[in-house]
Amino acid sequence: ITTLRDAVEATDFLFAGSVSPDPRQLVGKGLTKEQTRDILKRTAELLRTFEPFEPQPIEDAMRKLAEESGLKPGPFFTPIRVAVTGKTVSPPLFGSIVALGREATLERLGKAQELLER
Repeated sequence: ITTLRDAVEATDFLFAGSVSPDPRQLVGKGLTKEQTRDILKRTAELLRTFEPFEPQPIEDAMRKLAEESGLKPGPFFTPIRVAVTGKTVSPPLFGSIVALGREATLERLGKAQELLER
C-alpha cells in the first residue's frame, strides 16, 4: 500500500455487504473444484466455533488443516482469500478474517461453495 487510495481499494471488502468472487479465481493452482469446495467447507467448519477468534490462533489452525490436506499453504489459502475478500491479493488473510467477523466470513465461504457447485 503506497497511498491512501491503495488502502481503500485493498480493504473495501470489509465494508461491502458481500463480494462476488470469480469462480475461476476460487480454484487454487493445481486444485479441482471438488478439492476447493472441501477446503472452503473445512475452513467454515473450523471457524464456526473457533476460539479465540484472533489472527495467530486462526493461522495456526488453518496451517494445520492445510498440512492435514497434504497441501502447501499457498494453494490451500488462495480459495479462502478469494472467497473472503473477492481478491487474489489482499491484506493478511487471518487479520482480514478477524476484521470481517465470523458471521460475514462464514457467509462468504458458503457463497463461494455455492458458486463452485454450478
